[in-house]
Amino acid sequence: MSRMLLGSAHEQVRNRPAAGVAEFVQGQVDAGLYNSAADVIEDAVRRASEEIWPNAEAIRAALAPGVAEADAGVFYEGTIEDILAEARATRAKQR
Repeated sequence: MSRMLLGSAHEQVRNRPAAGVAEFVQGQVDAGLYNSAADVIEDAVRRASEEIWPNAEAIRAALAPGVAEADAGVFYEGTIEDILAEARATRAKQR
């Protein structure tokens, strides 16, 4: 028998968790690993954000030079073919 994890009965029906999620969460609580379903969910969100956000920060860092150039009004007006040709030429010079 599944127990209601969050909110009202109306929210439970409208926001039904994916199959097995409620049972998993309750199993974590029943096993004594967490004090409540909210603790299980909070920990899951924290862990997910630790995996996702470092990647997002790396992406932001990689894009920062281009964003700064765009903010300064510096734009490249070539085609993708031009960009690829320049990249190939740069790589060939580095070899």
